Amino acid sequence: MIAFDPFPIVINGNRRDDLLYELWQLGGSKPEEKPANLDEIELRESVGEEAKHYERTVFACLSRIGKLKSGRCVLAASLGLEEFQILPLGERDKAIRFDHFWLASCPGANAYTRQAGPGQKTTRVLFTPYPAGSCNEALNVGAPDVTLLHELVHAVRPAVGRKLMGQATQDGWTNLEEFFAVVVENVYRSERGDKGLRGGWDHSRLGGDAATSAGFLKDKTLRARIEEALKREELARRLARLSDIPFNPFAAAARA
Repeated sequence: MIAFDPFPIVINGNRRDDLLYELWQLGGSKPEEKPANLDEIELRESVGEEAKHYERTVFACLSRIGKLKSGRCVLAASLGLEEFQILPLGERDKAIRFDHFWLASCPGANAYTRQAGPGQKTTRVLFTPYPAGSCNEALNVGAPDVTLLHELVHAVRPAVGRKLMGQATQDGWTNLEEFFAVVVENVYRSERGDKGLRGGWDHSRLGGDAATSAGFLKDKTLRARIEEALKREELARRLARLSDIPFNPFAAAARA
């Protein structure tokens, strides 16, 4: 296990919960034989070289995030969390979240967050770094640090994130939580020099004038969501201070 100081983020390469789950599946998946306390087992201290390699790789991803101003804003928001672990994806996560969408060649595209809440004090990001070249470009999933940054946005705001996840947008952004996370991701992508920006939680891309801060805000619906985020979110207000990032609708809206 590696602590990513000074933030309350622990990188844990433990996969014992997934291995126990796989053994249960191989044994016939009898309900009465399913291992108990898998959520608790998941958080146990890691052992072995595979776990150490995972932890070093994720540490490098977090370090890349911390080199950019937008990334540091997201990391700073984690200081309000009690416990936070980043863990590898496995077969148990496939069953929890991705029965119909699982890319064996690019599991990082399936990263997800289990936020802290009633009965669970530890926020968990399930994430596996992947070679970007092995991914289907049509998915527009980006580099590993981009995928991790997106999940961190969900993780550092557990209460508001849970609330916004249930507020559907009836468009490609899916809900207000994914809208916020993708826009923050786009700010980060822009700062790191990426050419492509996401056009929603789907696989679309922003093109033409919409890929600029001013052009993005020409859409009245998107502008209203950005303005609401500035009222609601400390993270949005921190990002709005970064006026030198090419794509940053938070900064553009705050200046208007």
